[in-house]
Amino acid sequence: MEPVPPQQAYELAKEFVEQCPLFAGFEVLYCTHVDKKHIHTHFVVNSVSFVDGHKFQMRRKDLHDMKVLNNKLCLEHGFSICEIGKKKSDSKNLIAYDMNKYRFLKKAQEGKVKSYVQDTAVAAYDSVQEAKSREEFIESMNQKGYLVDWKENHKYIVLQIPRAKRSEIAICKRPII
Repeated sequence: MEPVPPQQAYELAKEFVEQCPLFAGFEVLYCTHVDKKHIHTHFVVNSVSFVDGHKFQMRRKDLHDMKVLNNKLCLEHGFSICEIGKKKSDSKNLIAYDMNKYRFLKKAQEGKVKSYVQDTAVAAYDSVQEAKSREEFIESMNQKGYLVDWKENHKYIVLQIPRAKRSEIAICKRPII
């Protein structure tokens, strides 16, 4: 990722605030910081609308929409974006929004630490690529040593490593097969 000049980061933040429908009717303070290795902007939102007095609310979908808007603005200004949840076609790179998770997964990828999360993600990705049906996905994961609890009426698929500690359970969204 290329560095963003501070003034341009500030202008991008201004555009973001102006275009984000979630902020309509709310006062937003934004400050671009250069006090760290990476330039970043903080947003402070007055939680009471100056238009009608309603309380500010944000759902998971709103956060996703904000990320989409951010990516759109970055691309319009010639900056690259993170492809969250995407795997590069020539490797098994994992990308995370959270920097600590990213660093940990990077160490795991380099073999410096053991990560059952990364192992599970890679196994699930490979199984999705191989499988043509739900049953084939489950069989592929079973062959890799995972127990799969995939119920139609549940939002997530649960993948568990046999004889694993309780903390070693991974929950993932349904793969597209």
